[in-house]
Amino acid sequence: MINNIFICFYFISLITANIIGILNIKKLKETLKFLPVYLMLTLLVDLCSEYIDYFGENCQYVYIIFAPIEYFFISFFFYQYINNQTIKYGIIFSQIFYFLICLWYFFILGFTKHYFIFNLRGFFIIIITLLYFKELYSTKEVINLKNESIFWIGIGNLFFWTGTFFTVALITPIRNIDPQMGDLLYSINPILNIFLYSMFTKAILCNKQVYQ
Repeated sequence: MINNIFICFYFISLITANIIGILNIKKLKETLKFLPVYLMLTLLVDLCSEYIDYFGENCQYVYIIFAPIEYFFISFFFYQYINNQTIKYGIIFSQIFYFLICLWYFFILGFTKHYFIFNLRGFFIIIITLLYFKELYSTKEVINLKNESIFWIGIGNLFFWTGTFFTVALITPIRNIDPQMGDLLYSINPILNIFLYSMFTKAILCNKQVYQ
C-alpha cells in the first residue's frame, strides 16, 4: 500500500519534470536541450512497463533496451561539462562498452534479470559524477552552483544511484527473512526516483532563471 502511494508520487514528479521541461525547452542551454527528450523517453518507458506488468508479463526487457539509451543521455550531459580530455575519452569508451554489454545480455543471456545491467550503469554514472565534482572542486573559476544545472543533475544521480545500490543489495536477503520488511525497503526506490526527478526539475528551472 505504502509502496503504491510512493509510486504515484514518483509518476507525479516525473510528469511534472516533463511538463516543466517542455514549457522551457526553448530557454535551455544547448547543452541541456536533450534533457526534456530524455525525460519524455523515461516517462514512456515507465508507462510501457507498467502496462506490460499489468497483464502479468515480464517487462524487464523494456528496461534493458532503454538502459544504453539512458546511459548515453546521462553521460553525455557530463561529457559536455567536463574539460579533462582523458575523462571525455573514458566516457565515450564506457558508452560503447556498455552498449555492447547490453546487446550481449539481451541476445545471449536473455532478460529474466536486469540487475547486472542496472548496477553497471549506476556504477559508471557514479564514477562520472564524482569525476565531475572533483574537476568542479579543482577549478579556479568562480561558479554560482545554485544556478549550475549540471550540478543539480549530478547531485540527483549521485544520491539516486548510491541509494539504489544499497536497496538492490539488501532487498533479496531481507525478503527471504521478512517479506514485509523487504517490501518496505523496496518503497525506498520510488522515493529515490522522486528526489532524482526533483533535481532534474531544479536543473531546468535554475537554467531558466539564468536566462530570464
